[in-house]
Amino acid sequence: MRNKGSAAAVVRAVLPRVAIFAFGAAAAYEALYVSSLGRINAHMEEPAGLAGTLSGLAASLGRNGIADMLSRLTDPDFLLAFLLLAATCFFGEICLPGRKRAVLREKAFKLLPPALILFTLLWVFFRLNTTSLFAWSHYIRGNEGYPLFGSARITRRDEFAIWTPMALSQEALGWPGINPLMGNGTDVTWLSMGGLPAWNAALVFKPLYWGFLLLGSERGLSLLTGCRVVLLFAVSYMTALRCTDGRRGMSLAAGALMALSPMVQWFVSQSIAEVLIFAQGMVLAVDALLKSDRARSRILYGVLTGWLLGCFVMVGYPAWLIPAMYLVLAGWIYLFTRPAVAQRGRKLGCLLLGLLPALAMLGVVIYGSWDTLQAIRHSAYPGSRLITGGLADSGEITGNLWNPAFKIDLAALFFPLSQMELTTSNPVDASVFLTFAPAGLVLSVYHQIRDKKADPLALMVTGILGLFWLFTFVPLPAWLCRLTLLSQCSRPVFPIQLCEIFLLIRFRARGGIRNPWIAAGAAVASAALNLGSILYDRSACPTAAQLLIMAALYLLIFFLLYMDVRQTGKRMLVFFLCCVMLLAGGFVNPVQQGLDMLDDFELIHTLKSIPDEPGDLYALEGGFPSSDAPLLAGKHCINTDQPYADLDRWKAIDPEGKHTDIYNRLCHVAVTLAEPGEETEFREEGNYILLKLTREDLSALGVNYLITLREEMENATLVARSDADGLNIWKLE
Repeated sequence: MRNKGSAAAVVRAVLPRVAIFAFGAAAAYEALYVSSLGRINAHMEEPAGLAGTLSGLAASLGRNGIADMLSRLTDPDFLLAFLLLAATCFFGEICLPGRKRAVLREKAFKLLPPALILFTLLWVFFRLNTTSLFAWSHYIRGNEGYPLFGSARITRRDEFAIWTPMALSQEALGWPGINPLMGNGTDVTWLSMGGLPAWNAALVFKPLYWGFLLLGSERGLSLLTGCRVVLLFAVSYMTALRCTDGRRGMSLAAGALMALSPMVQWFVSQSIAEVLIFAQGMVLAVDALLKSDRARSRILYGVLTGWLLGCFVMVGYPAWLIPAMYLVLAGWIYLFTRPAVAQRGRKLGCLLLGLLPALAMLGVVIYGSWDTLQAIRHSAYPGSRLITGGLADSGEITGNLWNPAFKIDLAALFFPLSQMELTTSNPVDASVFLTFAPAGLVLSVYHQIRDKKADPLALMVTGILGLFWLFTFVPLPAWLCRLTLLSQCSRPVFPIQLCEIFLLIRFRARGGIRNPWIAAGAAVASAALNLGSILYDRSACPTAAQLLIMAALYLLIFFLLYMDVRQTGKRMLVFFLCCVMLLAGGFVNPVQQGLDMLDDFELIHTLKSIPDEPGDLYALEGGFPSSDAPLLAGKHCINTDQPYADLDRWKAIDPEGKHTDIYNRLCHVAVTLAEPGEETEFREEGNYILLKLTREDLSALGVNYLITLREEMENATLVARSDADGLNIWKLE
């Protein structure tokens, strides 16, 4: 018996450490591989990867000895990989049982807030950011650099080719509320999901943009990218503490599930992080108001709630805001209806009183940008879009989100390891939260039946989950969709997954299923359901090795989710969830320093060298994203992205409005110069409007510079040439 007990003890001690080291090695490998992806310029095809790197080290050892190999190991990529391995193993080790480890865990939780603050300060001090600006090298030549860490993703064009150039152009103009370099002058209040940094009334509700105005673009961008992750992790952790009755382990996992989710990290320019930060902040503020015994404090918490509501609304993207507000309202109703809440009427009055200043300020902002909002409302896209749900709407619901797998779930784990060329796949639209569904719903039902006690908050969240599942599969009447605002919810996968994460965290903190046979069956069935869904979704296309890894991870995590494991088992579940999130989302975005790389792109440098005169207007023969490059040089270009419908601009060449339905939209603009004898042409193709313009059209529009590959042009003077791109810049007479 002693030998059996000893063998079992050895197994219990060895297996967790093997798993911990495996996750650490995976993090180190992914760091090296993703960085090798980032070293590829536009003309290379395959990264060296870990195997190539290790073979290179072996070759250097054979040729020049151990000193040369050790000198190569001091490369920052290897140092970072080693640190990730060490940090992962340390994190896993303190999750194991033992008195000294318990002391370390307590210290780690106490040091968590100052560690997050220190991380943010160092991030800003060193001017680090997570933009993919180096990806411009795929479109305009002259820069062969690469990020400090990671890969500049060409699939992140909404970030490096739209939002970031627009934001950077603001600084050159003094942060105006109307940007004259876009369209006929564009109101930046609601522009591109969250607007742009500007000295206008909306600034009150855009705290993450304050760094741009106070510290400049470099550190402002650094503060924005750093605070997004830190604040989202912090508010998710604090919200989860209240939902799990103070269980810090599962709250830590909740922070990782939100802040490092692939959907947040791939959609980095879509302000999803801000939506989740402000939504959870509003719930936390109301919770603090209800716990306060002083009227002054209650009013202050009410004012804070109103300010957070203003920040939430100013993101300006209904597809994220409306579903998130459903969850916020559920949280508020639950908080106000708890039996322990006293003086409900007075506290509700304090909340409403506190909301008044923010509502008044929102009214000022909306009044000041009313014309812009009306232009959006009456545009062909997105203004006329009406989504009524059902499978018939799956084309409108991006990426056929009705897929029962919530698209592809754990397959997103491997997205950072792929170059993801735009011609073959789009990890942005395929990215998801990792929810490990249906575990949350199963545990919710199990605990409420076992305890013979309904959970009001869980029931409300389950109702919201059911509503969006219904909307996903069944077409609803248009009047009902308008009344409930579902008509603007083009991404129902977003609220579905948020509900699943909430149920998972809330009920796993209460324990697993006590009957081991039922738990084992649930684990196997859930793993099979998820793997089957991934195989069903052909867009995922995992390899055999990836499928084996996913199968092992699903079985491991579902086992720990469903089994009634305690203490060490719970801590190891938290460790595995955090590590999976690190691998799936932590390596998505690159890390780079400053914005100096922009000056190394020859086209931008060449455009900056041309003196500006009042009324200068450029056109670039071609389309997105190259057509947005002049914005980085501070030039007004007619086919820079059209963020709002700009009907007045095109009236000069379409006075009768025959083609209004084509250009009355948010879109990319591609321009081709018509050959002699050809006529003006307007076409719509996906997110593009394609214009064939004559020289007379350019003159009517006020264009006096043309950027083109053409080597000869009549009645034009060559003023500059970008040799790296082969582009000529002609001044039109």
